[in-house]
Amino acid sequence: MVIGGVVAQIKTPTLSENPLNFHFCRHWNPLFLSRSTFENKFLLSTQFSGDLSDHQDMDTSNPAVFVNAELLRLYVGRRVRALIQVVRTEGGTVIGKSTDENQLVVKGSPPFPLTKFVEVIGIADGEKSIHADIWNNFGETIDTTTYNQLCQLANGDFKHLFI
Repeated sequence: MVIGGVVAQIKTPTLSENPLNFHFCRHWNPLFLSRSTFENKFLLSTQFSGDLSDHQDMDTSNPAVFVNAELLRLYVGRRVRALIQVVRTEGGTVIGKSTDENQLVVKGSPPFPLTKFVEVIGIADGEKSIHADIWNNFGETIDTTTYNQLCQLANGDFKHLFI
């Protein structure tokens, strides 16, 4: 398996092993597939064929701050990201519960269907409101306590690591 020029050795599972044990190594050889009869491993490798001049770095000029409902008031008018549990939808508005158990209102054009947990990225247009331009479905279960702790770290002693 090739992941961005990095090659994964995929060990075929036996009945006593977990499926798909990945081991990463760098190879810059033409495409080949070989099998070791003694270790029962497949190795897939590829030559990087992309043009590095086309490479674009992540845009860090306008980062989105991790927030919960309590922290949102500090960033009105700025780009933020928040995780909400969808409570209900009303037209283009989603009412949700933030990771700190407070209500948030999210406006915009959400994709449908929404999962139970959604991360939104957009502009904080009020103390409890976000106008989202990016909606990421996060599924039906997530550890909201850990995400809330991430928000607190990203706005506390470790702020310099996030913004």
